[in-house]
Amino acid sequence: MGKHVFRLPKCWMYLRFCSSALLLFTDGTRKDIINLISWRITIFTTTSKVQNQTGNNRSIKFANWLRWQKLAGLAFIIIGLVLIISFVKPYLYLTLAKPPDEVAYPLNKEETIKTINGQIIKSQGKIFIPAIKMVENLLEGVNRTNLDYGISHYSGTSEPGMKGNIVLTGHNFYGRSPLFSLLHRVKLGDQVIIHYQGKRYLYEVTSTKIISPKNLHHYQNVKANRLTMITCYPPGYTSKRLIVIAKPKTS
Repeated sequence: MGKHVFRLPKCWMYLRFCSSALLLFTDGTRKDIINLISWRITIFTTTSKVQNQTGNNRSIKFANWLRWQKLAGLAFIIIGLVLIISFVKPYLYLTLAKPPDEVAYPLNKEETIKTINGQIIKSQGKIFIPAIKMVENLLEGVNRTNLDYGISHYSGTSEPGMKGNIVLTGHNFYGRSPLFSLLHRVKLGDQVIIHYQGKRYLYEVTSTKIISPKNLHHYQNVKANRLTMITCYPPGYTSKRLIVIAKPKTS
């Protein structure tokens, strides 16, 4: 649209220039020559203004584009740093943190962790995995709030000290605490300690496996006494499930 606005006067001036040239070659006078030169200067001046205005518009557009490019680049850098930190944080914790001192956590039956909108979040106990320096609250029921503040016990499955399958689940990323972000580092023979309702229970890891989320067999209660810990896999993704099974062991 802008090009047509500027081309119209330019074409008109070229027409006047041509008519002046024709007049010069037919019956030219000094006045005609001056008229010809003046219109040529006018054409040059107008063309320069149009080019300057177009150039200024392009400069503004380029400056705006460059500004958005810088903002987008900065946003990508920040997102990349957040992702790198979230991935590296559990390993820094594993390297720098001290092993959990079990003695520092008394065998309390219940412990209030936090109150959110009048809802009291209570810990039923603690779970320790010394090999990955993990100590987390043990919460009853699987929901978003419980998963944010600790390891959740699947209601309806067995409880520590009872026969059957004890199913625990937790996030595979480092949130307010390590949670199950390092569960994939657990090896056969590693110990799992649970404080529950004022008692201490000891387990030993006997197997690990990766399964499809659709496989619900490990969530079910079974006759065999075992502890089943479940989290998403690989770390940071939810495409599969990591299953770590431990059997009761006498202390």
